[in-house]
Parts: sequence; structure tokens; C-alpha cells
Amino acid sequence: MISLVEVLNSIVAVGLPITFLTFSISLLLFGRISLKHFDKQIKKVHGDIPEWDKGFGTRLPMYALTVVSKRVGNIQLYDEKLVQRSIRTIDKVLAVIFLTSSVAMLFIGLTHYLMFG
Repeated sequence: MISLVEVLNSIVAVGLPITFLTFSISLLLFGRISLKHFDKQIKKVHGDIPEWDKGFGTRLPMYALTVVSKRVGNIQLYDEKLVQRSIRTIDKVLAVIFLTSSVAMLFIGLTHYLMFG
């Protein structure tokens, strides 16, 4: 009988490199394709990207969550409605892959940490 530790060890051994590669590629593609597109749309309307995120990259997961959730929050750090109007099919696909691989990386990383300390 296979123990739970052996199963988790196999998941970490196989899953970590795969999810890291998927996360890295999706981060690069979402940042280069979708983020650039959204920034261009925001610059057309507002003249510049949000001041609070010049070069730090925090708006990357925020844009991805906006694309996936399709809801506008009460407190807006950026023009969420403009981002939602600018969504293309490729943006939806990249956002889902980016967020899914992010959650998978967190899950596998936490599993690795709890197993091997």
C-alpha cells in the first residue's frame, strides 16, 4: 500500500518543476501581451499608468483577477471598468493560466515546506 507521504512526495517531485515552468511562462506572456495591452488602453484615457505601481508589478495579478472575476470593486486602484472593456480572448486564457499556475505553485510549495521543513 502506498502511503500519503509517498504520494505527496511524488506530487512535489513531478509537480514543482512543471508548475514552476508553467508559472514562469504565463507570467512572461501575461505581462508582455495583456499587461501591455491594458496599459496602452489606460494611457489613452488617463494619460499614464497608476502611479502606485511604477515598475513594481503589483497590477499584474490585479488585472488577472479583474479579467477572471468580471466584477468591479468598491475601492479602485486602477480603472477596472476600462480593463474589463479592453479584455480580449487571449487575455482571458492567459489570466486563467497565470492564476491557476500561481495557486498550484503556492499549493505545491506549501506541501514541500510542510513535508521537508
